[in-house]
Amino acid sequence: MKISIPAFIKTDPSWSAFLAFAFLVNISMPLARIALLCCLFLSIANRNRRKAFQVSAPFFGWLFYLVVALAITGLIVACSQDVENLLSQFAAVKPRRLPFVPQWRLDMMEAIRESGVTSSGGIWDYLPDAFIEPFRRAGTDMYTDPVSGLRKITKLLWYVAIPVALLQVDSRPRLLKSLRTFLYGGVLMALSVIIVNPIGATFQMLFPTTYEVEAGTASPFSTFLYRVVDQFGSLENVNKWIYTRGRAETFSLALIKLGTMQAAQRLMTSVPVAICLLFESIAVRKRLLLKSRRSILRDGIILLIVLIGLLLTCKRGPVIAAAVVSGFLLLLRLRLRYAILLLLAVFAIGASIPQVRTRFVELPSEFELRRGGRAMMWTCIVPKLHEEYPMGIGFRALTYNKMRAIDNHIEQNQNHVHSVPLQAFVEFGYLGVFAYLLWMGLTFYATGRLALRSRRKINSSLPETMAFAAPLAMFSTLFLYGLVEYNLADSEIVLLYAFAMGLTNRNLLHSVPAIPLPPPTDPAK
Repeated sequence: MKISIPAFIKTDPSWSAFLAFAFLVNISMPLARIALLCCLFLSIANRNRRKAFQVSAPFFGWLFYLVVALAITGLIVACSQDVENLLSQFAAVKPRRLPFVPQWRLDMMEAIRESGVTSSGGIWDYLPDAFIEPFRRAGTDMYTDPVSGLRKITKLLWYVAIPVALLQVDSRPRLLKSLRTFLYGGVLMALSVIIVNPIGATFQMLFPTTYEVEAGTASPFSTFLYRVVDQFGSLENVNKWIYTRGRAETFSLALIKLGTMQAAQRLMTSVPVAICLLFESIAVRKRLLLKSRRSILRDGIILLIVLIGLLLTCKRGPVIAAAVVSGFLLLLRLRLRYAILLLLAVFAIGASIPQVRTRFVELPSEFELRRGGRAMMWTCIVPKLHEEYPMGIGFRALTYNKMRAIDNHIEQNQNHVHSVPLQAFVEFGYLGVFAYLLWMGLTFYATGRLALRSRRKINSSLPETMAFAAPLAMFSTLFLYGLVEYNLADSEIVLLYAFAMGLTNRNLLHSVPAIPLPPPTDPAK
């Protein structure tokens, strides 16, 4: 059987791979990464696109932050334990990870490892003690793991999607197509939250534990359901899926537990993009005097689905970030009273969902010191860590045990301080904060410049400019939520950051024709 390849894939396979990435970034991180790598290799292989990546502001900011992270974390690792011993550990566990080291060197490192002798002579031995001591203390502290953080730094390399997007999305039609493809993936994510999460919460209430069945305390229906699932040999998988974080006492608590932060942030960015494209469709219909409302209806349904999906994740931070950015967009495009009415309607929908209402009622208690949450981390943990390690402890080297050594009231299993700028401060000191603020500032400059110049430079009478505001809206929601949650190095959210940052190609502004408005019709004719 011969499999035919569609014509549009043959014409530009790298663009098809990028659309696959834009669709999968809201659904599956592994598949999105595969599509991204395929797009990268196809872009390099394509003769028409075999050109250097454009140097943009977000791209430069990413490189600067990456260099800072590698330099500080690498130096901490080098000072924390002798490099010869470190390499010998790598060689003993995974020799293939060091292809550049000759065999005689591996043999010598193995001999050093077996003898337990600490070698010396590294360059760090000749640096001043005052410079080395903070790094040495950070690395040798029993509660930090700079070597593990150095391995995790590969998460930042996935920001290579920034130059890939810059290369692929170079015209307004491509911008619109990539944004709509992104939204289609968001719709699937929202439908999974709307349909699967309530079913899972209901199933958790009906499905008993093994202890309840053996003790005879489960209801007859629950016991029957347990036996049926057990017959198919999938009892362990079902229990793992339902009771991932313990059994909830009520349906509301079960629904709240099933909502993931990754799904919430994906839908958080989808909501303002859907608003931008809805206004875009309305503007196109007005300018072209179209009678059909099909595109407006389509975009309205998409907005409603992703909005409900976001609310059902029951995550407060993403909902607030999306509400702030979406409210700003509504105020820009609508009269004040209409924007306020729409915001009140969304507020009423959210308040009508008991689980959402419960989460927001609990919000004030989140900032109490006795809870060991954000308030304690920001006012106690961060200052003491900086006082002890002024140059930082390295990328992702902060552990729960280290925070617990400072204050044992800290929340369980926390390894970050729930804020991107404060996490950068803990990991890299003042230089890390400067690198982060520079990166974010350059991105705001690039996305904001694109949104503003789309109205000024193209054509003042052209109303279809909301699509150019979508990258700014996406990035703004991620940045706002990053102030109260550490999402910069979250594997799934990294791709969202990079996608928004990459949609800032300068050629986008030159790809929109200055189409004049149609002449007014004479009502007498």
